[in-house]
Amino acid sequence: MTVAQSIRFALLLVLVSCVHTYSVTKSARTTLSEPLSPGAAFLVAVPVDASFSGRIYDGSGIMTTMETANALAQYTGRVTQGATPQSRDENLEQAAASGATHLIEPEVSHWEDRATEWSARPDRISVRMALVDVTTGETLDSRIISGKSRLATFGGDHPQELLRAPLERYADELFGARTK
Repeated sequence: MTVAQSIRFALLLVLVSCVHTYSVTKSARTTLSEPLSPGAAFLVAVPVDASFSGRIYDGSGIMTTMETANALAQYTGRVTQGATPQSRDENLEQAAASGATHLIEPEVSHWEDRATEWSARPDRISVRMALVDVTTGETLDSRIISGKSRLATFGGDHPQELLRAPLERYADELFGARTK
């Protein structure tokens, strides 16, 4: 390898390590055939706080709810947030009482906060999102949202910072602003 090739490779490695990566994967069981209308109203449920390697990440559930509500609010002003984790039946009752047409139920399956700046181990998240019709209780859409932090963090990055971009993409797709 020449010196020029070595420099290019090193620059490429630096650039790749400076970018968060995300994915939004649609479930095969999705029955949502048309984009949601801007008149849709939502209740975003609160998932149970995440844990990883025996550590519970206090507040991770409410952070997930807040980020989800913020992403949906770009398309509709009718977004209500739950206050505590509840069962699906309780969430559906609360959604109906608030006038919501849809329930969003996030479930945090992975939340990994690492000291990436010195361990070179990235933060990671994975959240399953279910879109439920409040009237029928039918799950209309299910997706897995995941993210991995860049390696060059210089400290201060956290898993919740990995939620915003993929949740915005999720909302875009639900409302037909971006299809995939």
